[in-house]
Amino acid sequence: VSVVYHASWCEYDRETYEEKDFEEDEHEWHEAASELPARIEYLRENAEGSGYTLSDCRISLAEYKEPELTEQNISRIKTFFLFIRENENFYYSITEEAREALLEHCRQYGIPTPNEIQYTPKGYYIKWNLERGYSGSEVPLWRFIQKTLHDYFAKLGSDLAVCLDATAMLYVSGFRNSDYVGFDLSERVITIYNNDVGITIVCFITICKGIVSAGNSIWLDTIAP
Repeated sequence: VSVVYHASWCEYDRETYEEKDFEEDEHEWHEAASELPARIEYLRENAEGSGYTLSDCRISLAEYKEPELTEQNISRIKTFFLFIRENENFYYSITEEAREALLEHCRQYGIPTPNEIQYTPKGYYIKWNLERGYSGSEVPLWRFIQKTLHDYFAKLGSDLAVCLDATAMLYVSGFRNSDYVGFDLSERVITIYNNDVGITIVCFITICKGIVSAGNSIWLDTIAP
């Protein structure tokens, strides 16, 4: 069982931070979850070299039992997350104001306080890390709660397609988000809120009851494995 992380490097001009070669040197590794913090720290320490920079670093949402990143190979998934895309209804020039708006939205609807909020170009990632998670066969249950969370944040700009992807690769703070062409190499994805409080799946049952239809009420009996 392993967590997948992906890193890529690109050449750049050290004075202007402009990319000299958009062709990136990409690598993908599979590590035991317990070994991942040390690996990320190593990447941080070696992110800059003579004429190159670590372009981005992403970690898989799920743990996998086989190298191929498919839902069928998921062993466990222990994170709920949303991506709030910046839009006319949710735009802040100061990230601290966006952080407080997202936390207040959670308090207003009784949603557990997230473990991390990240700012990345064009939006915000919100993450809830679970003490226990779902096995690969329980991904539909995970997706059900993901959809429920999305419904609560839809008016703020939650991206439904992103949040339903159990095989998503999420960016690590301190590294670049290369998905956005023109993102300045001197900028980085940043964490604007963080806490280490453990969250149980049961914490999400209340919000599910608040939005689920009677026809889907059977799901509520199986949310907590």
